[in-house]
Amino acid sequence: MGGINAQKYFKTEELKTAIGSVSEKNADVSGNSPLDYVLNSDDKLASISQKCLNGKYKFPPYNLKLFLKGPGKPPREISVPSLLDQALLKSIDQALKNTCPIENQTALAFFIIQDLKDYMQNLPEAAQVMRLDIKQFFDRIQHETLLQKLNEKKCPDWLMKLVSTAITTPAKEKGIKTPRKKEIGVPQGISIASYLADLYLENFDKELQNHCLKSARYVDDILIIYSPKQETGLLSFLKEHLASLGLEFHEEGNEHKFFKGSIYAENGVDFLGYHFFVKQDGLLVSVRNSSAQKFVNSLVGLVTKYKKGGYGLNYPDTCLAEDVFRYDLNERITGAFKGDQRYGWLWYFRQMNDLPLLDRIDKIVKRELAKSSDTKHIKTKRLKRAYYEIQNFSPGNTYILNYGLTDAEKIQKYFGFLDARISRSQTDEKNFGGF
Repeated sequence: MGGINAQKYFKTEELKTAIGSVSEKNADVSGNSPLDYVLNSDDKLASISQKCLNGKYKFPPYNLKLFLKGPGKPPREISVPSLLDQALLKSIDQALKNTCPIENQTALAFFIIQDLKDYMQNLPEAAQVMRLDIKQFFDRIQHETLLQKLNEKKCPDWLMKLVSTAITTPAKEKGIKTPRKKEIGVPQGISIASYLADLYLENFDKELQNHCLKSARYVDDILIIYSPKQETGLLSFLKEHLASLGLEFHEEGNEHKFFKGSIYAENGVDFLGYHFFVKQDGLLVSVRNSSAQKFVNSLVGLVTKYKKGGYGLNYPDTCLAEDVFRYDLNERITGAFKGDQRYGWLWYFRQMNDLPLLDRIDKIVKRELAKSSDTKHIKTKRLKRAYYEIQNFSPGNTYILNYGLTDAEKIQKYFGFLDARISRSQTDEKNFGGF
């Protein structure tokens, strides 16, 4: 890749646009506002662009954010780059994908589930299914091995140096002394992490196909369909190949991390939040029990909040509080869309065919509303109807919430009690929880 082609990834104007797209209210980890770069930054950005093209740019420490995963589990560490570095890393990610393409880069979960559904429609009854999870995947990626894989793809020297700098840059909490450079692992949260993870497992994914009937991987979650006679060789391959990369997977004894059996069996198999089970009348694609229960709890939680006056704290006007509650509940039920973007539980699980589950959840919501005189008159949208609307979706859909409407359009469409007496401050998006 010549220098002229390299320049297109770090043009000053493109970096300014990328940085400026971030809300003006956000400051990066150095305390700089996006406008500091956009309005007063030509010389600075030109210098940074040149450093990137020379492979000499050094990332300042990322901001460390911790996300709890549950009792007894260490928190997930997420590295948050500065706004400037987010723009630079996106450019690096694009450069990597264009100059060092991966044969089978991880698809979106939607396409993975779709592919599995199609394959499982005529799955032989003797076929077995294995679901496994790679232990601490991102944290155990070895830098030397990763960079060697980039070198094998003839990655330009300047790009190799930027990748090396990005993955060795540490993350720190505010007020804590900057730790030493990372010697192993890829920081989760930076935009090149997904590409690098796929590169690291590229040969593994390719060779796995020779040891099974079908496989699917989404980051560190893997589902494998195989014949009984392939099992011994398959397990040996998994252990040996992953070990050669410094990785291993959770084995039997951890039902949440490892499963081996048949989707014809009583319990079926879970993968990426979905549940697959072959019944006498065909393949059932449903939602994992814990995912369904979590969603139900969130719906009931909204109803409980309203009954206990939780909405009245922010909206003293009773009619307005009811409108906002109805909006929130409908939003949770149907999800929403804005242009090509889709949001919500049902959009993610739109490939299910377990309609009785949607009926049951609809009945739960109706029952919860009927328990109180304050809510029994409130009519909400239904999951089952929303499911059909999503299956036959068009941009002109009026049943699913539309985030793309203006404030005035949203008020007219979703807030029946609002009238001209409501002040502009009360119709601000922030007050409505961000339509």
